[in-house]
Amino acid sequence: QGRVLKRIDLTDAPNDIANAVPSSLTAVTPDSTSLATYKGALVYFADLEGKLWKLNLTDQDRMYEATQIFNAEATQANDRFAYQQVTPSIDNEGTLWVYYGTGSYQQLQRMSPSIKNRLFGVKDKNFPTFSSVNASTVNQMKDTTATGNVCPDNSDLGWYYDFDANEKISGKVAVYNETVFASRYTPNRSNICNPGKAKLSEHSYSCGNMIADVDLGVGVPTGVTVFGGRIYGN
Repeated sequence: QGRVLKRIDLTDAPNDIANAVPSSLTAVTPDSTSLATYKGALVYFADLEGKLWKLNLTDQDRMYEATQIFNAEATQANDRFAYQQVTPSIDNEGTLWVYYGTGSYQQLQRMSPSIKNRLFGVKDKNFPTFSSVNASTVNQMKDTTATGNVCPDNSDLGWYYDFDANEKISGKVAVYNETVFASRYTPNRSNICNPGKAKLSEHSYSCGNMIADVDLGVGVPTGVTVFGGRIYGN
């Protein structure tokens, strides 16, 4: 019979959101990458408020300690909730990135001028070690929405890409061949009772600029899986 080994409390941001962790956690272990020079796992996840966390379950430093890497500054108005599991990937220089997008999965049809969802590519500059850090915000990120040729430099924590009006992420982000795949959904503006528009955008994993934007028709797209050079999703 299982038992609770440790309860880990996370900081709640001073906003109008009752915080939670609705998504699954993602563990980076020595089986995942040879750069993981530890036993156990570093665990990454985003809470409902869009904050990116790192949890230490390794044999180094203090077990069960959690640190907040990034704050997406979510509010009920801007819709910047994180419901999906984050996706880590390591670039050619050995830097670990964590990718995820925002949008209320419980209010898919909500539309408002205040909605401003984003896709994030966040560096963990301390990987493969664990260190308690002060959470960064978009002020430390490069906006690559319109200037994707201007990539983040060493001083930046990563990049962010603004979604279109009322648009939101609708599935777990996938990474394949230096490309980030984001499933996106926009409500039907003319008839909110009917399904809206689905699309899949492809972004450079280190710069965030859009490489391709594929119209998937009507409906809410899932996250995709890339296998054998082909993309699968519902």
